[in-house]
Amino acid sequence: MILLNRHLVTAAVFLFLAASVAQAEDAAPAAPQAATTYVVPNKLTASLSTSYYELHGLKSDDRKFYDFENMNARLDFLNLNYGAQGGWSLNLLLQHYEFYTETLFPQAALPQWYRSHDRTIGAGDTFLTVVTPTHFVNGWMLTPTFGVSIPTGGINYKSHLQGLEQSNLAYNAQHGSGTYDLLLGGSALLLIDNGAIIFGNNLLLDIRTGRNTNSYRLGNMYKYDTWLEYNTAFGITPKLLGSYRFKDSIDGYDKSRGYVLSGVQYENAADEFYHHAQKDWSVSAAIKASKTFTGSNLTLSAEFGVPVIQRNENWDNSEVVARYYGNLTLLGQF
Repeated sequence: MILLNRHLVTAAVFLFLAASVAQAEDAAPAAPQAATTYVVPNKLTASLSTSYYELHGLKSDDRKFYDFENMNARLDFLNLNYGAQGGWSLNLLLQHYEFYTETLFPQAALPQWYRSHDRTIGAGDTFLTVVTPTHFVNGWMLTPTFGVSIPTGGINYKSHLQGLEQSNLAYNAQHGSGTYDLLLGGSALLLIDNGAIIFGNNLLLDIRTGRNTNSYRLGNMYKYDTWLEYNTAFGITPKLLGSYRFKDSIDGYDKSRGYVLSGVQYENAADEFYHHAQKDWSVSAAIKASKTFTGSNLTLSAEFGVPVIQRNENWDNSEVVARYYGNLTLLGQF
């Protein structure tokens, strides 16, 4: 029963951590699941998490406009969940990102534009969500969730290339959407052998609304995550994770990235990529170690994962893949 209680409600912590990774870094594989806990009425559950992703460009775009080299991302999350009566809970996710990207532009008009080294550091969008009571159906635990994404992430991170300092970086390099967005989702968990084996599934819909101050709206995002884990008696958990994501095309464009010719505003031709849907999926193997401190409600976990299979599908046929990821999470209940 102890293991069962530890995993009763996972959507509040995992679903929106996974969603934030997807929103923040397009090449990130399946997100590590944060530790989960039983939602107790009038109790606050806090999770502090940091993840690091090492990525690299595998294939340039068909038009040879750009090619990625070394890339990495650090994602920091503070997740607060307050349990209310009747199994309901309110969830707040604060996000902080650091992205580094090396990009080659083979067709650059000037030599100083051939290679860029871009690093952005700052807050991401804030997720405020409601987690509904868990429903038990034929051994499955079903937990619907809904909420809103608040536009606290920056959308005006600038290029460092000489002469282009007033141009914003590409849409994927920005930390937020710039719009209030609707979040809909849910989790389905199957616990076997009193929670020793867990088969988990999460679905998230990120529905964009309106246009932001830079005159564009990001495309809706649909993300499905699944995982299978075996919780040993030694605090070591081997895992297999899968992730699929569909991102719709953007509407409008950031005029700071365009140019004016004979008084007419034109969009950057390289940005045609974003006017088409993007798909990606991955399967990763991971191992997690957890330690609960005696006499406290604190649990520290560390996870390391390596993608086994991953694929990008987009209009340019460019491809960026992850080499590995690592995660540290401290979870407490007060």
